[in-house]
Amino acid sequence: MFYKFWLPGEQTHLKIQTEDPAESEAEQDNLSALQKKNTYQKTSGDASSKAVKQWALRYSPQAQAETQQMHELNFEGSRDLYESIIRILQPLANRISRRFQYTVSGKEISLRKILRKNMQFGGELILLDFRKKKIKKRRVIFLCDVSGSMDIFTLMILQFIHALKRIDRRTEIFFFSTDLSRATGQFDVGDFTSAMKQIPGVISDWGGGTRIGYCLKLFNETFGKRQLSGKDIVMIFSDGWDRGEIDVLEGQMAILKRKAHKIIWLNPLMATRDYEPICQGMSAALPYVDYFLPMGNLNDLRSISRTLKKVMV
Repeated sequence: MFYKFWLPGEQTHLKIQTEDPAESEAEQDNLSALQKKNTYQKTSGDASSKAVKQWALRYSPQAQAETQQMHELNFEGSRDLYESIIRILQPLANRISRRFQYTVSGKEISLRKILRKNMQFGGELILLDFRKKKIKKRRVIFLCDVSGSMDIFTLMILQFIHALKRIDRRTEIFFFSTDLSRATGQFDVGDFTSAMKQIPGVISDWGGGTRIGYCLKLFNETFGKRQLSGKDIVMIFSDGWDRGEIDVLEGQMAILKRKAHKIIWLNPLMATRDYEPICQGMSAALPYVDYFLPMGNLNDLRSISRTLKKVMV
């Protein structure tokens, strides 16, 4: 139903992926299998040439001088869809850590701190201290591909990003196509439609070409160099189609892998039938990805929410 509602008539042949409720550890097994298969396919020119022929019309290394896609989008959207996304992500708002914090009241006493604190009274228990588990605060850095090949997924991913920002105000948001744009401030507005009206002025190359490696290099040399830490989770939403600067993409993914806590790659093409990550960009990035997940419907969003909840701890 999602694809029939959001996609044009000629796109409704896409297969909607269903979800297995007990998929927890299968995700990592699938990723390992893809990475092994991908290593083999790198040595095969047939797979690469097949991908180039199939998707040549969707890729362009050039930015559009003046794009109209962003202005033509209808951001009123489906309120039901947005509320569903909020409900799916809501458990992330109260993430319990393994660590404790001390409080003056509570249900669980901290015996060690009580004994230390009351030594001044000769061992008499005068002062009491309590402890409770901390709320986990692990920040998400979201890098969103807004090139022309991603247009049909725009509305859903923007709703997802806005909902994620509402859940955790520290979420950082970047858009990339042929260039990189930081849009965190534009998502601080509480209302989704109002937030979207601010985006066209920030992103000049919306719906243009694709330079993933170049944009990741910009990220690593600016924001990533100053603020990215081992506590942060990097999420990348992209189909991986980037025919230029593949060696740069691989090098920048290696840098992200060293600095970030986890890397989660969301690929909308995984929801299509017989998808394999055989394009050069996806093949170069996959060895550095911790979780490789589909992003095409609400079932996929539930899977992403569970994965986020798991890696937040």
